[in-house]
Amino acid sequence: MANKFLVVLGCWLIQFLEVGTIKSFAVLLGHIVRDLESTTGRLGMYIGLYHAVTIMSGIVVKALLNRYSPRSLSMLGGLIGSLGLMICSEVTKPIYFAVCLFISGLGFSMAVLPSMVSVMYAFGDKYMLPFSVGLMGGGMGMMILPLLTQKLLEAYTWQGALLILGAINLHVVVSGALFEKAILQKESPPYQSDLQETPQTRDASYEQDSSTSDLHRVGNGDRVQHHASQSDSWLFRCSRRTVELFRAARQGAGMGVFSEYPIIMYALLAAYLHGVSYIGWTVFVISNAEAKGFDESIAVFLSLVAGIGNIIGRLMPGLLNYLNKDMFPSRNSFILFGIIGALPLCLNGIASRFSTLCVFATLNGLALGAKTIVKNTTVVDVVPPSLSSTVLPFAMICSGLGEITGGWMTGRIFDLTGSMDTSFLFLGCVDIFSVVVLLLSLLHGKIHHLRS
Repeated sequence: MANKFLVVLGCWLIQFLEVGTIKSFAVLLGHIVRDLESTTGRLGMYIGLYHAVTIMSGIVVKALLNRYSPRSLSMLGGLIGSLGLMICSEVTKPIYFAVCLFISGLGFSMAVLPSMVSVMYAFGDKYMLPFSVGLMGGGMGMMILPLLTQKLLEAYTWQGALLILGAINLHVVVSGALFEKAILQKESPPYQSDLQETPQTRDASYEQDSSTSDLHRVGNGDRVQHHASQSDSWLFRCSRRTVELFRAARQGAGMGVFSEYPIIMYALLAAYLHGVSYIGWTVFVISNAEAKGFDESIAVFLSLVAGIGNIIGRLMPGLLNYLNKDMFPSRNSFILFGIIGALPLCLNGIASRFSTLCVFATLNGLALGAKTIVKNTTVVDVVPPSLSSTVLPFAMICSGLGEITGGWMTGRIFDLTGSMDTSFLFLGCVDIFSVVVLLLSLLHGKIHHLRS
């Protein structure tokens, strides 16, 4: 295994660039909407799709990790993702903008998941704290890149700013060079529920095939039965091979984990809801300040205070888990920070002073930073450590679907009502619902424990 410090550093740098770039779109959003003659809801959905593709491609990237090393995947993905962003700066129609963002997100997906899995493999059961440190890079990126983007916007318009931002993201290629150059794993672990081929089943299949092939010995009057038997045998072989392919695909994708650990569905729903509130707040927090009458050059400083809160938030789950693992498992931390994040979103309507917005942004950054960690570890903690790389892609897919929904819904509500207060209230309700879901999972677990 490559030096553990370098693995965490590579994860930190990739998070810095990926999350910082997403946050930078909050600075560019209004200018892009105006020049591309689109709507806030549509562009919000495209930006949500950009980040969603990055994390939703987890199963595909996991399959690639079975054949290629984290280093090669991350370096190639960083190159594709950066080029996609740079091409975005040259488009003139919303649909082309969406296509370029899709390509860019697909590229960065080849860097994000390998970076996370590399940290988990490097530290084994003690991954929680270094995993939190690695993802702290996102909070730092949330602080620095939007401020840089604002200066680039003033000097070069949004096209030039996005071009330079894409060039900066080429550092993902360098970060990928810090990962392991060997393949981490070669196959998914088996599940108890997976059917296995035994000598008895092979003999039974052979006998059934042989019984149909022996019918050619009968007379002419029985040739119809011979052809029918051949047809039945052919259909049987096709159906059997189809079942085998489906079984192999099921095992390769890790679908058996849902039947073995049904409580994971609660954690995946919570990950989806986190994606809704995450992208909704991240993309529209600056627009919210502008809607309240603050100048863009002032509103961008919300990214700074939010980034500070985000850094602390990304570290908190690891520290709490380290201090008292029994009291602060990932699920409990998710519930705690879900409540913290819901409060400022629901109270956004009373925030008329910039200082109040700064306090709210800090709390939201803190909560979202913590939930960025625990939305993954809540899913991972349901299963044995050997299945962490199997279930992590499912958490990322659900979170990505939530981001597509969140980007579109938040912008759409603003387009219809003209009120960011209403949009943020919607996001607050989403956070409250995620807390309810996890409380139900606790109840489910206790009932299951009593029955067993």
